[in-house]
Amino acid sequence: MNVLFLDFLYPKGHQRFSKDLIKYLSDIYDVNVIAKQGYYIDFTDDLQKVNKLEEHNFKIGDNWLLSRISSLNVMLKSAIFIKKNKSDYILVSSFDTITFAIGKIFFRNKDKMYIVHHNNVDELDNKYKLKIFKSYMNNVNHIVLEGFIKDYLVNEIGVNKKNVFVLPHPLYINETCKEQREKYLCIGLSNSNDEYFIEQIIKTEKENKKFLNSRKKVILKSKKYEFDNGYLKVVKGYLKKEKYDEYVSNSEYIFMPFPDTFCYRMSGTLMDALSNKKIVLGSDIPLMRYYTRKYPSICKIIKDASAFFYFLLNSEQNATRNAKEFHSFNKFHSKENITRVLSDILKER
Repeated sequence: MNVLFLDFLYPKGHQRFSKDLIKYLSDIYDVNVIAKQGYYIDFTDDLQKVNKLEEHNFKIGDNWLLSRISSLNVMLKSAIFIKKNKSDYILVSSFDTITFAIGKIFFRNKDKMYIVHHNNVDELDNKYKLKIFKSYMNNVNHIVLEGFIKDYLVNEIGVNKKNVFVLPHPLYINETCKEQREKYLCIGLSNSNDEYFIEQIIKTEKENKKFLNSRKKVILKSKKYEFDNGYLKVVKGYLKKEKYDEYVSNSEYIFMPFPDTFCYRMSGTLMDALSNKKIVLGSDIPLMRYYTRKYPSICKIIKDASAFFYFLLNSEQNATRNAKEFHSFNKFHSKENITRVLSDILKER
């Protein structure tokens, strides 16, 4: 059997996720990939069963209208490929909720198509997008990256339970990053950080100098603020992946001060943290509530700036309990388990 691997958006930062899925699929199926030119650089070198790669000069820009027209073009060319090349299953790594409602007419046998949700479910708080999504939600299969997202789609949105599947997110392990002399107590470098939370942390440090006095280094990211007293550092702008990986490898905690609009989606920051055995601190959002139930020792909810300072400067860790939870997390998100789950998902059809 063979799987056609598609992407209707080619979002920045998703190459690693898609590459891992292609790699794991190729362990059990022949995989055809239609790709944006240059999106996967040298990604077939170690993949024996990725037996066809077609690259097109797809352009998915930032303009709202043009990006959707481009996405429809990707869908049309993908559908033409399918007519010429039989595929047993179709896996779509990312899609636009609105565009898919139009482009789905290009495809037959949508019961063999699986669309992966990233921030799509959070967009359903828009009543127009919700109405559009409901027009096709039970005519295609859905893959989500955590169980609580499936529960929401089934129980709140009304998607047929048989059409929703949970696939663990691949691990993101920094295998090549060396330890540095400079260590950080905590880093929080996501682009999703809540600006008010960051502002309150800066305000508290200015007033009390808690990190300065304790000689504990913390680095956070903001789109609005900059600050540096030698121990609390808040940065703006682009951060190279190599530098980001270096920060992750040399920190003890990873902080996710996300806004309450970050609800029913997975976080790459969380995967970076737990994959590399870093304890996660996060705001009170559904993702963190779910993870604190699954891994209560290595995932902690932090509700405000004062709780952030208190936890970092006073917490004591149970190394044995932490090790067990990290092991459980790694096992669930391992290549072996993901490959097994992929096989089970596709077998059900």
